[in-house]
Amino acid sequence: MLVWAVLVAVVAFGYYATRQPHTFMQIRMTDIAASIAVLDRGGPPLLASKVPYGPHVPASELSPVGITDDQGIYVVLPLLGHLTGERDPSVLMQWFFAGCFALLIFVLPLIVFELFESLAVAAVAPLSVFVGFDSAPVDLYWIMAWCMLLCLPGLLLAYRWWHDGLRRRATALLVALLVAAGFATSIRVDAGLPVLIGGLGIVLFAGTDRWRHPRSWSLRLSRAALARPLAAVLLVIAYLSLSSFALTAIRDYRNSVIHQPSFGSTWPTQHPFWHNAYIGLGYRPNRYGIAWSDAVAADVVERVHPGTQYLSPLYETTLRHAYLHLLRHDPGFVLGTLWTKARVLLADALRRFWLAPALLALGLLIARRRREAAVAAAVTVPALVIGASAPILTLPTSAYAMGWLGAWGALWLLGIGWTLAEGGSWIRQRRGRRIVTDLPLRPALLVAGIAVLSGVVAVTVRPAPPPSAVDFYEQGQSALAARSSLARPAPARWRFAGSLPQGWRRAATGVTLERDDGQTAEAGLHVTTQTAPDAAQLTSPALTLPPGRYELVGEARILVGGMALRVSDARTGALLASSRYWAGEGDFADEAIAASFVTARARKVRIALANWTPFPNASAWVLWRLAIERTGGGPPPPGAYYRPRADALIAPAAVGGSTLHDWIFANGVPRGWSASGSPVLSNAAPGLRLVTTAPVSAYQLQSDTLTLLPGRYTAEVAGRVAAGGLELGVLDVKRNAWIVTRHFWHGQQFDGRAMTATVTLPRATAVQLILSNWAPRPAASTWIVDRVSFVRLP
Repeated sequence: MLVWAVLVAVVAFGYYATRQPHTFMQIRMTDIAASIAVLDRGGPPLLASKVPYGPHVPASELSPVGITDDQGIYVVLPLLGHLTGERDPSVLMQWFFAGCFALLIFVLPLIVFELFESLAVAAVAPLSVFVGFDSAPVDLYWIMAWCMLLCLPGLLLAYRWWHDGLRRRATALLVALLVAAGFATSIRVDAGLPVLIGGLGIVLFAGTDRWRHPRSWSLRLSRAALARPLAAVLLVIAYLSLSSFALTAIRDYRNSVIHQPSFGSTWPTQHPFWHNAYIGLGYRPNRYGIAWSDAVAADVVERVHPGTQYLSPLYETTLRHAYLHLLRHDPGFVLGTLWTKARVLLADALRRFWLAPALLALGLLIARRRREAAVAAAVTVPALVIGASAPILTLPTSAYAMGWLGAWGALWLLGIGWTLAEGGSWIRQRRGRRIVTDLPLRPALLVAGIAVLSGVVAVTVRPAPPPSAVDFYEQGQSALAARSSLARPAPARWRFAGSLPQGWRRAATGVTLERDDGQTAEAGLHVTTQTAPDAAQLTSPALTLPPGRYELVGEARILVGGMALRVSDARTGALLASSRYWAGEGDFADEAIAASFVTARARKVRIALANWTPFPNASAWVLWRLAIERTGGGPPPPGAYYRPRADALIAPAAVGGSTLHDWIFANGVPRGWSASGSPVLSNAAPGLRLVTTAPVSAYQLQSDTLTLLPGRYTAEVAGRVAAGGLELGVLDVKRNAWIVTRHFWHGQQFDGRAMTATVTLPRATAVQLILSNWAPRPAASTWIVDRVSFVRLP
């Protein structure tokens, strides 16, 4: 069995370690890379430095690593990188994942063999890990499933040993399991807490019925009486050894090395609770302007207590009050949202492990296994409750639900063990004769009925997924304008300093307005819209403008949903200008919203701010100022055509996902690409300079055909448009039709941001990436193309 365990562990490590690294949160990657740089220069763990680290670097150049997060991963991966010389955090995570799961697959056959005394069951056990857990999920959340798959069968074995009188052996096993559980908790909060609860239950109650007969308790202290509480204390210490004591010691060591005893003490060292719970209420469309966005929670706190430190105790207290206020005044909304997420979790678990309830029932029906099956169910209950709490309060994604799914997977594994071990014994006793007719009818029907019911529930209980507007917004968004445009002469300016300016009014009932003192030194106006799509929410007074070209510009931020900015003729209602912005677009702190228009005669105009959403959902904005500015006479500037039609640039770090293809243009057109129409190419280190042909929408560069599986993908072009415009398109080769096109021009502030196009493919599709000339009339454009990447999104 030991040889088999070693063999499958080696195979598992090779399988996991050679797979494509999965998505890793950018802020974690940054902190881990910064910690490795400090370790390489002889510094302590959990420390980042803005300059090359040295003994005399001032404290102002140093910062703690892993604040507001569970810090175990910020110790393990930097140490692994320092020892191996690997600097890519995603590769380090892949190695770490492969090592942990190889350890699990090594230990699991040994535990299962001890439980069921069957080589066949033990040989199958590691293979079952691949069912439902065949690859690493996004980021570090897999540690919760790893902990459950390792420790729940181990708890059952410890119970057997304790019940059989092998209490020293059982205690040693429990201590080892609690150290592993504490290690998991250091990486993801409370990942190992169910193991601590189960272990304490075993050492305090296994093999005794005193809790049923209180009179049997004795006050006399004896060695036997002290064994259980002492074992319980030992388990608590084992659990806290890595999750608390070790991390505290590492932080104290770091502070002593840099001679700053209170360094980082003002920041939390674990995940916040109420922050995630509050924004988790935005799982589905709602009328409160809540969405799964850190900015939403931060803005709530800023409106109540301006200047509150992010994730501080006061920050968490404020969000707790906001959450409970909603629960008291609209319990249907809060409880309905939680129930919807619970249904998603249950359906996902039964879809993966629909036989687990039936196999558990089978274990309870087998006389020799009944007690063990009951204990397995009992120690799994805390794992199910704690594992479900996080995704129900936040998002019911498979990443957050790894603890929940790991508990189901452990039950499924144990159920397979009971079935194979007892079923094989029963068949051998009958030597193949009358096997079917000797089956106990009622138990067989009960188990079959539970299995069918689980399958039916898995299919019917899952609610419809919440609608997604990402593709809708990305296809309709307008480009942000330069903030400098706010300084031009203006016939009219309005400030939203905590209230509506004179003459402005609500255009619909249900629009809520609050003073917002956060984000900038100047007070703004927080607006929560109606849920009606495209309905005007705020309107301006009518303003008479002489003939000329104008631009409506403003300082605002979209927190949830979207905003449509409209300028109309006040008398006829004819639309003169329109632009649209949404929460996932650009940097509202450094750029402005804008809409350009031209009037050939004196005209009265009115501005309207509308809720831009594809389905009933409230949007949330913060407004600071709006202005109508005159942009001069003569022929319209290029920006008059390009600006309202251009798409927003995206910071590369915001794209995330796994890179499938990466083409470098430093040495000309790379392999896999070809030039069309004879553009003029020249070197422009670190990229390629391309002067397009004159025809409008003419192809200039195109990739070979790429066959993609169903999912979401982003094409990302790093570089800039030096003159004219660029059209980035993703073409469905079979249909010869555009899936998506995006447009960019030379007036945008590139500053390292990328030109992107995102597609959602419902089926396997052959596509091409095509870069075309974008211009209002035949004219050449000039681009600098550094690289093109194609990324699969999580």
